[in-house]
Amino acid sequence: MGGLTAERRAAREEIRLEAGRRFARGDRSLDIVKDLRVRERSVERWRRNWREGGMEGLMSKAGVARTVRSPRRSHPSSGRGCCTAMAGPLPDLASGTF
Repeated sequence: MGGLTAERRAAREEIRLEAGRRFARGDRSLDIVKDLRVRERSVERWRRNWREGGMEGLMSKAGVARTVRSPRRSHPSSGRGCCTAMAGPLPDLASGTF
């Protein structure tokens, strides 16, 4: 079973909380990225969570799985059929019967 150990989760949480303290001070995201050696996207996500939930919004949520995105839909001509609802002939819109 994958995932982080409790020790690694705590270390990452401390980085997020440090970022939260810096958000409260008004530090710029790029300064936080550089100083904490994290990705800009992570800091942007953390800042959004901090705005919505304060420091509590930055806390670890142990045991909570990430949302899984649905697979990308392929183009109908690829033969992998994503549009089964559209199978069959197109309706005759001019006749008004569909």
